[in-house]
Amino acid sequence: MNPPRWPLFVALGVGLLALVFDAVGGWLLYDALSFQGTANAEGVVDRLEWHNSVDNKNRPQRSATTVVHFQADGRTVEIRSRVASSPPPYNVGDKVHVQYPPGQPDQGRIESFRENYLLPVIFLPIGGLATLAAVCTYAIPLALHRRRMFVLRNGTPVQAKVVEIRIDTSVKVNGRSPWVLAAEYHDNGLMQTHRFTSHYLWADPTPRYPVGGPVTVFYLPDKPTRHAFPIDRNGVPFDVGAQA
Repeated sequence: MNPPRWPLFVALGVGLLALVFDAVGGWLLYDALSFQGTANAEGVVDRLEWHNSVDNKNRPQRSATTVVHFQADGRTVEIRSRVASSPPPYNVGDKVHVQYPPGQPDQGRIESFRENYLLPVIFLPIGGLATLAAVCTYAIPLALHRRRMFVLRNGTPVQAKVVEIRIDTSVKVNGRSPWVLAAEYHDNGLMQTHRFTSHYLWADPTPRYPVGGPVTVFYLPDKPTRHAFPIDRNGVPFDVGAQA
């Protein structure tokens, strides 16, 4: 039985998003670092430009862009902060340190962590987390599939009794939740009852495996928690020798 394909598609989508965040964050970091050692000037906060917006809960909020003027190349230059914030970090009349490329004062920036490194600090961790999510989205289902196939190839088959079929509402894919089948097997030799839980099934297994009916389960006697059902994701049984 081949591993499911959806984790690969999801991982590719998340990985593409991670690539975008990493690329933007890397460029912003490079851009910020390239300003080190450029021309310097002392500026004065001329005014605050307020902007109205809404947050993710549709609540109104205001943020301010800081407007600074300074003297360079014999003229007065005006620049705006790259990041709007609330409350603003400066008041009108405050003195700030400005950096700019030699001969290009109009490209100046306020020298502060917020102006130079806040955006890279936001984008790069998001990109890193998205990369980790992409890897886990693909690697974990693949590892579970290989573990399941190992049990199907090397485990001991037993006839268990279906004791429960439920929908796992904690998981949703495209608005759907999977079914989970639970079965119990009583080992007369060890006088133990083992409970087995199936992998996610994306079709109702009840017609084939009604509660109280039999179901084949493979398990490792020395590790009963390592078990597998010879059922595909649509709840259809398959022959282990032919499919695995």
